Amino acid sequence: MQRKLRLNGTIPVIIGIILMLLPLNLIFKTEGIILDLVGYALMALGLFILNKKDGGFRFSSIVALISAVLCAVMLFVDVGHLFVLLPLCAFCVVLYLMCTRYAILAHRTGDEHMEHHFISHMWIDITVTIIEIIAHAAGVHGIVYYLIVAADLYCEAMLLILMWQFYKKYDGASYASDKTAAEK
Repeated sequence: MQRKLRLNGTIPVIIGIILMLLPLNLIFKTEGIILDLVGYALMALGLFILNKKDGGFRFSSIVALISAVLCAVMLFVDVGHLFVLLPLCAFCVVLYLMCTRYAILAHRTGDEHMEHHFISHMWIDITVTIIEIIAHAAGVHGIVYYLIVAADLYCEAMLLILMWQFYKKYDGASYASDKTAAEK
């Protein structure tokens, strides 16, 4: 049985990641947290839509929602320096769950090149994000921290471009369902 990919949730995920990545929290604390909250909420919504249409995005949607809730807590409760890192730690989990699911969808379409890129971009992105978390936790400031943030933004941009290319190429594309593939 042929199934069609419905990747409409990719657009809110991309917009959410862009909003979450805007480094306004380096300048304006409250506005940065609000953008993070909206970004994580859009990611959760997009991943929920992807889960409804294509399946397999449930846990990434839940973790993105947890990140949004953590940001909401930061708006109303004066939290410590390290609590601010919790949504970013959860984002690493979202990256892992989301990118592995996109890789599975790319595999189903037969695009092993795209599958490989999702996995490799995921690991690079998670590694750079963890370096950013460690630098922030260790109190690294100034040019070194900004260089780490710039590297993280670059890696995220590459992932967003990959997601956009996958969306443009495969939204509405047909693939054999798991049951059909198992029968062969």
